[in-house]
Amino acid sequence: MTSLEKIEPSKPTVIETRLPGVTIQDIDQDHLPDLQKMLSDNELFFAQGGMVAESLYKMIKTELLADEASPTRRLGVWQDDKLIGMMSVSPYKNGSEDEVEISGGGDKAFARQGIAFAAAEAIIEDENNKGKDVVAEVESYNVASVRLLGKLGFQATHRHSSDGRNIFVHPSWEKNWTEADLMHHLGL
Repeated sequence: MTSLEKIEPSKPTVIETRLPGVTIQDIDQDHLPDLQKMLSDNELFFAQGGMVAESLYKMIKTELLADEASPTRRLGVWQDDKLIGMMSVSPYKNGSEDEVEISGGGDKAFARQGIAFAAAEAIIEDENNKGKDVVAEVESYNVASVRLLGKLGFQATHRHSSDGRNIFVHPSWEKNWTEADLMHHLGL
């Protein structure tokens, strides 16, 4: 056996949440059947710009099967052994390597149990530990997501993205910017 044959593939990162049995893990090709089942069987509340389940599945499958790594990190939210939601962590639009945007959603059967809060909280902490600041953009009519961001401590910038979504920043931002600095930084 050569040394190359002894190398085992790396295990996916598992992020623990404050809720017993609820974990977050990178979605990989092995999870595609679980993802397809979750997206087709359940009524979802995705905050992904109104994307329908079929096109979201196709987009993620294409990303996972591509030769080149996607800049967007797709994370599954698991309760015990069942995929019940998904979160995405993407580089923010301004091109800074220090900022990411989070988005996500999941099976409505698991709503109002604190799972979305625990998952988002764990991802924010994970990204902050990597030195990243976290941003979220949400449509104003998406009241549940706006409330969740408030509970997580996000602050509204009172600015809108180019597609009309409200921009929220997490208080982990330690920058004391003027309004003009913020607008320039967010690309507005």
